[in-house]
Amino acid sequence: MEQLKKSALLVIVCVTVIALLSATPVAVATTTNTVAIYMLTVHASIGGYAEGSGGSSTVYASNGGTSEVSVSPGTLFTLDATPYSGYTFQGWTCSGNGCYAGTDSHITITINNDVTENANFALVIPENVLPLIFLGLLVPVYMKRKTLRSKISHHTAN
Repeated sequence: MEQLKKSALLVIVCVTVIALLSATPVAVATTTNTVAIYMLTVHASIGGYAEGSGGSSTVYASNGGTSEVSVSPGTLFTLDATPYSGYTFQGWTCSGNGCYAGTDSHITITINNDVTENANFALVIPENVLPLIFLGLLVPVYMKRKTLRSKISHHTAN
């Protein structure tokens, strides 16, 4: 009797395996979770640098350079713009929803799409230098005309 039970069990297992092997394949639905990744691009014009961090990412761009970083949605990113000596920070220009455009040098933005932030710097020209630059352009022209006139008057006198 015991032998008969073992044989019957073996037949059931074999029939199940054969049925599984010969069965029509069944499509199994799978889902994949995709996480959006966005690009933060930071550019600093000539005259300073921009640096920042958010999550575990950092950016640094200086003197006309650009830095890019991949950022997860919802990441808070802090950026600072610092001018070099002889330059002044003019403000941020940007593209992308949620970007910052304005004159605060220290900003925080939330990344929910691709964003570009541009730190803009300008050369500081002291007021007393402008007349010197203007004079520096005019003096050579005046001296050249004076020399030319003296040559002409010397030539016509002979």
